Amino acid sequence: MLKNLVLLSIGIFYSFQVLSMEKEIITKTGANTQGNENIPSPDNHLIVQAAQRGFYIIVDQLLRDKAIDSATINEALCTAAINERNAIVFLLLEDKRVDEQGINDAVFKATQKGRVASVAFLLKDERANPTFKNNRAIRSAASNGHSTILKLLLKDERVDPDAPNQAICDAAREGHAAIVVWLLKNNMVSLEAKNEAFCKAAQNGDAGTVALLLQDGKITSETSNKAIRDAAKKDHKKVVELLLKHGKTDFSISDENSICLAAEQGYTAIVALLLEHVMDLTTLKEALCKAVKNDHTSVVKLLLEDGRVDPIAEDNEACL
Repeated sequence: MLKNLVLLSIGIFYSFQVLSMEKEIITKTGANTQGNENIPSPDNHLIVQAAQRGFYIIVDQLLRDKAIDSATINEALCTAAINERNAIVFLLLEDKRVDEQGINDAVFKATQKGRVASVAFLLKDERANPTFKNNRAIRSAASNGHSTILKLLLKDERVDPDAPNQAICDAAREGHAAIVVWLLKNNMVSLEAKNEAFCKAAQNGDAGTVALLLQDGKITSETSNKAIRDAAKKDHKKVVELLLKHGKTDFSISDENSICLAAEQGYTAIVALLLEHVMDLTTLKEALCKAVKNDHTSVVKLLLEDGRVDPIAEDNEACL
């Protein structure tokens, strides 16, 4: 009994909403939507509103107006997809005014919102293209952590072979480790993309993703050097610790300046981590100078306690 009352209440509410929408259409167009094949041109926004609310019958009636332009139908399709009104999505896809741009905009916007069912439905249309506008839907799924949608898009036979490389970089930049793991396990990304993703994760202090990519074993010394510089500059201690433990950072190269970047910013903990690995005396002097110039007392004290930099050497005057 209670269930029937609830269902009746929902039905009455829905009917009221439909009648309200119809009244609005009649007011704006002077038309009756019941069986009228030639509705005068309405406010185009009404079909978008109807698509958003899931009013299938009203959308069907409004589609009979040939004056509604392609851009409006495309907007209604996007709105229906975002709100997972997939019966209306199907109805709109049957209309010849929907074009490739509209379909792929709908795929992109549904992806942004994480609407799995809508994306899956839209991809069944032959006009849908996962690579549209430089793989933007794929990159959006990776950036927003929508792993289910990303898998749908990447498994599509129309996918660009380079798309996984973009996806892993976007996922690493935003810290979506689960997506990084999936891409690595499926051997879908190039060595270059792995190294780029590694740098992005280090820049953002995402130690979890850095660790995952280190386990893959394909990170080069050059990439490790860049990553430790970026991490040191931004005070990402855990990332620096991981990179030092990994052992691929080469402190003998001429442009290794991670300790200088940390000293300049006053990141004492980072300087302490790097100190035992830096052997170049010139680099240590430069780090001391940067700490002195920026009045980072704790860093200056740490470097002097190391004992390798002579505090009374003549060339230290350049620091002042």
